[in-house]
Amino acid sequence: MRSYFVADVETTGVRHTDKIVELCFIEINDSFELLSQGESLIDPEIPIPSGASAVHGITNRRVEDEPTIEQYMSMKGNPMLKAHPSVLIAHNASFDFRYLGPWMQDGSETLCTMRLAKKLYPGLDSYKLQALKYSLDLPDVEGDAHRAGADVEMLLNLVSHMSISSGLDLQGLLELSKAPITIEKLSFGKHKDKALKDVPLDYFQWLLKQDNVDADLAASIRKIHPQL
Repeated sequence: MRSYFVADVETTGVRHTDKIVELCFIEINDSFELLSQGESLIDPEIPIPSGASAVHGITNRRVEDEPTIEQYMSMKGNPMLKAHPSVLIAHNASFDFRYLGPWMQDGSETLCTMRLAKKLYPGLDSYKLQALKYSLDLPDVEGDAHRAGADVEMLLNLVSHMSISSGLDLQGLLELSKAPITIEKLSFGKHKDKALKDVPLDYFQWLLKQDNVDADLAASIRKIHPQL
């Protein structure tokens, strides 16, 4: 049976060189049954910038006697490494997978709850985790926002709500999360707020040659202009 890890990390920043300062995960199966869980502050072995501390409240002093991520995974027998690829469930999952993916089986996948929320609940003012709590009337959780433990509990509530409201199991939610999101308007550049169908073709010809073009935007453009 496939394992799903509802997880969150707090870090020293958002760059690829930044490190984990807190980790929390809850392992569940297809039936939402709890299989294992873990939570710990982590010594990143680099200074925590004040800007990062201002977000999650974790300071250098608080982590100086905590395990490094290597030590934590060793002490716990690396609970995220399974015999078969598993699924990481997170809000903005590509960010968390950057840090947790190396501890998971090759071929593991991500289920991004932010991306999925945009498909299941279009038209909301915000898709941040805290905003979804109020938009969807999710249960209250203990702990502070932007701390791994509270965020994971809220994530679990969110995924459960998504499963009930859509009638999909976790595998179904995973498949839905992978499908392209249709984008109607540009959100940047000289054609900002213009409908894609009204943007000149030569702009898209230039845009699609740029690095790191959003995959959903590219798919939406090619739906209108299949020749690109």
